[in-house]
Amino acid sequence: MNIYFPEHLVHLTERVQRCLLLANRYGFDIDNVRLSVSRQPWFVVKNRDDVLSITTDLFEYVGGNHNHQAIDLFIRYRHDNANDIDKRIKTSVAINLFDNEKFYDTWSLPQSCNAIFNLTSLADSQAHFCWLITLLALDFLLEDAIVIARGMDNVSRETWPIHIDDFPKVEVKDRKLTGWLPNCNHSDFLLIDAEKFRLYPVVDSVDWLERCLKLGVKTVQLRIKNQHQSDLEAQIIEAVRLGNQYLVQVFINDYWQLAIKHHAYGVHLGQDDLNTTDLEQIQQAGIRLGVSTHGYFELLRSIQISPSYIALGHIFPTSTKQMPSKPQGLVRLGLYQQLVYSMMSSLNTPERFVPTVAIGGIDLDNAAEVLRCGVNSIAVVRAMTQAKNCSSIVSQFEQIMDKDIVLQKEYCDAE
Repeated sequence: MNIYFPEHLVHLTERVQRCLLLANRYGFDIDNVRLSVSRQPWFVVKNRDDVLSITTDLFEYVGGNHNHQAIDLFIRYRHDNANDIDKRIKTSVAINLFDNEKFYDTWSLPQSCNAIFNLTSLADSQAHFCWLITLLALDFLLEDAIVIARGMDNVSRETWPIHIDDFPKVEVKDRKLTGWLPNCNHSDFLLIDAEKFRLYPVVDSVDWLERCLKLGVKTVQLRIKNQHQSDLEAQIIEAVRLGNQYLVQVFINDYWQLAIKHHAYGVHLGQDDLNTTDLEQIQQAGIRLGVSTHGYFELLRSIQISPSYIALGHIFPTSTKQMPSKPQGLVRLGLYQQLVYSMMSSLNTPERFVPTVAIGGIDLDNAAEVLRCGVNSIAVVRAMTQAKNCSSIVSQFEQIMDKDIVLQKEYCDAE
């Protein structure tokens, strides 16, 4: 990964280097990040597959009147000339917009317009911009880079934001989600049985679901990708019946209307599904809700709706599903888990425990490392469905999880 600086802003390399060193202190690999100088009047973040050109109005002559067709991202800190943004720039980010006693950071992507807000103004715009550049070079999505950069402005210079109070709030504008913002009058989703939330197979048929239940698995997800499958509803009906028969937690992926119709135990939704789902109907039906997240922005967004559990992924490369982001890895997983812990501690309600499950490329070889990040459960797909001996696989995963519980208890006793 290379970061190219305009010649007249070469002094910023020192600030970005400090950002990289702090990230490294928290576990991020910076060995492959190179800082260079370019004759181009804008910044460039480049890896083997992608080139991202970035300009800003924070410094003089960055981008200037040059060919904006080459610009991918415009970071705007001055808002008196908002109507002068060149329409050829692919993505524009507005930082520290003041409105209604809040300071907003907003950005538009092809499919959405997003915003976060802080109650205090940005303290150091140059430091904020350097963090944005650094985070993009560390392969964070734009939305996550914006969230973390604002969080960095809320903590001391040598600290990574970890507590939920360090981060901005996510502005949720979707009609179906607005009733689920903090301080609104709504009920949380029902809790799950955390003791049963251990090994979490994700399967594509009730045949597989029943096999898992016969092996003693207590939580399973039915994920049927083909919504036009002729026996879709019949499969969901049978999944609900099996869940009741075995007294376990069966979650239905995506098909929330059918889950309500047939009184399912729980529903699992992705981030895109949240925009088209009536969450109030699910909550009033007494159905538990699990939500997928793929980074800081989605995690902060999901926390606001008080789900029954939060899925963190995808941790390792996986071919079972087309993913919107790159693998998160163990360092980020640990940081996400710390954020969830801080959320629960800030609620001051021990009974409101929101467990987490890690998903994506998890197998027997890496399960122990994943659990050491603090998650409560591990979701498996191919590790189960491609196993020659499923009974042995379940037993081995359970042994790993039992050992992790013992280690966590010893750690807590030592504290």
